[in-house]
Amino acid sequence: MDNVLIVDDNQVLIKLIVTKLKKFKDRFDVITAANGEEAITILNNHTISLLVTDLNMPKIDGMQLLIHKNQNFPQIPCIIMTAHSTQKIKKRLQHEVINYIEKKESHYIDELVKAIFNALEEDIPVGTLRGISIASFLQMIEMEQKTCLFEIYSPEKPKGVFYFEEGVLYDAVYGSNKGVDAALKMIQLDSLKINFRKHPNKIFKRRINVDLIALIMEAMRLKDEFSEQMPDDREKKSDQDTPDIQVSVEEESCFDQSDFGKDISETFFDEIKALKGYRAIGVIKYNGEVLACNSVDNLIDFNNLDNAFNDLFIALDDINQKTGLMRMEESFYITDSGIMVIISMEMPSNELIFIIAIFEDSGNRGMIKLTLKKIADQIRKIQNEV
Repeated sequence: MDNVLIVDDNQVLIKLIVTKLKKFKDRFDVITAANGEEAITILNNHTISLLVTDLNMPKIDGMQLLIHKNQNFPQIPCIIMTAHSTQKIKKRLQHEVINYIEKKESHYIDELVKAIFNALEEDIPVGTLRGISIASFLQMIEMEQKTCLFEIYSPEKPKGVFYFEEGVLYDAVYGSNKGVDAALKMIQLDSLKINFRKHPNKIFKRRINVDLIALIMEAMRLKDEFSEQMPDDREKKSDQDTPDIQVSVEEESCFDQSDFGKDISETFFDEIKALKGYRAIGVIKYNGEVLACNSVDNLIDFNNLDNAFNDLFIALDDINQKTGLMRMEESFYITDSGIMVIISMEMPSNELIFIIAIFEDSGNRGMIKLTLKKIADQIRKIQNEV
């Protein structure tokens, strides 16, 4: 007998649905859960034929539950319930979920019962995968007006992050790609592991100012275009920049990055490079974007560490919030083989900039700290002159 798992924190609704489904008790059993946490435990311990879930729930919400299903039980079909309008994404989700039901409709419980029965009657070939695409997750984040980091992981490719503020896509980072370019590349990816993470209490400067649907449609067009090319053409195309699309993108910084980076590299780094044990230095934004860097160590490439530094800054923020500490101003990391010193500075635009220096263990911590503070003062001077 089939098992239908229904997940919703509204217990009145759960009872109504269960009552409506009693007439089918000889066809399937109903299992209920009040949130995603309970549902994951059930999925891990029972054979489930169909998942029905709300999106907005406490503890672990519906989208996190769908991620768990995608990565561990991709063969289980699902029905999604939401209190928000679904017209924009209902059509796109028709091949990824059995049904998408809007709770605002007066007859939605009857519609849900019908959808459950039809789903169990549907002849789905064994082994069929019901994975939900990254594009659909992005649209659900927008619809549910979530504030979060939406992370993606793809084999042998860089980690990527989408930054959402109340359902608005503010920014995206994927390797060395930022903003619109990063978003376009990530939306096209398949075979992903994905994750939601709490958004830090930090206002990001918006680099993406385009309708999400337009962005997704452009990414799908590029993907289709790429898939139709011959292998040789694909290789050439992959080396080219992502084609421009007609969007309005705000400046990502309040100063000219190219000139700023050039000035720092040629002028500001000389004093710290002269210190004993110098290995590398970078000037990095909170989101991991590298404004300028220099290294005499082949092992240290700041441009390939941007996501790692972003993770570090977010973790530091989280620790500071939970311990009641103020924002980190300076930090020392001492290991058997070296020293890393981080100095943070807040710009007039409220944007955080970090200066990171890496030295061998022979480096003088006092001199490193003093020199970094000089560099910070020079950066502030440039900022005030712009």
